[in-house]
Amino acid sequence: MFYSKNRFSEFLKFGGYSQEDVLIHKSRARLMQPSFVLVRDQKAKCFLLFIRGAISPRERLTAASSVEVPFHHIVLNEGQIDNVILGYAHCGMLAAARWISNLVMPPLRNAVREFPDYQIKVIGHSMGAGIGAILTYILREHYDFTSCTCLAFGPAACMTWELAESGKDFITSLVNRDDVVPALSKVAMESLRSEVMVSSKLDDPQDEAHLGLFAKISQRVAFAKSHMLSISHSTGKTADPDSSISEPLLKEAVEITQPEENGLKIDCICRCFCRTGHTS
Repeated sequence: MFYSKNRFSEFLKFGGYSQEDVLIHKSRARLMQPSFVLVRDQKAKCFLLFIRGAISPRERLTAASSVEVPFHHIVLNEGQIDNVILGYAHCGMLAAARWISNLVMPPLRNAVREFPDYQIKVIGHSMGAGIGAILTYILREHYDFTSCTCLAFGPAACMTWELAESGKDFITSLVNRDDVVPALSKVAMESLRSEVMVSSKLDDPQDEAHLGLFAKISQRVAFAKSHMLSISHSTGKTADPDSSISEPLLKEAVEITQPEENGLKIDCICRCFCRTGHTS
């Protein structure tokens, strides 16, 4: 419901939330500032952060800002730095994730202290799923949010492989069959480009047979056109020299002495066709 263009009140009604459960809400999307909402789900005992996918032109521009920028994840273990994962991330999604983190961390920290048994879950779709995945990395670098998990529906490619592998324990991605958004990435496009270039250099016997058949048909069509033109314009008669059928016709046509009048020329050519077994 939140991902559609329905009113926010309908989303609250559908989820069974009240205005008191809404911790922060940004409905108007801007460049690298997507629409999101942070709510408290008392039934599930969770703080749910919903991030919408790209619907408005500004959100699509955020998705189009796909320059790779450095992004490193600090892994905490009992409040201490255990590891650092180096990598790169999508520029637009990373900027959006940092913008959301700056807004949600103060109210979320207060809410976690008030309800320490509540879990934190980030939910996103498409571009919002990619932003949510990066945001989960950012939140987990803080001790109060180390239990944060992410549920990504059709996430867009947003980070390098090492970073993605390091988050498989707390990020769940759901992809609908052949959805193009999760599969579309720089690596996939380079792989497709390489396959197309390699396949274009291979000799396909079937394609050669088709080209040969097309060449023969073209020769027959050219031959027919040449003799059709010779009937209406005898001086402009042409024929395909590679055609074995046209050779005796041309040879016999040259040997015939044609009168100067156009009507007699046509009659001579028609007789030539009849003697060789062709009809005009």
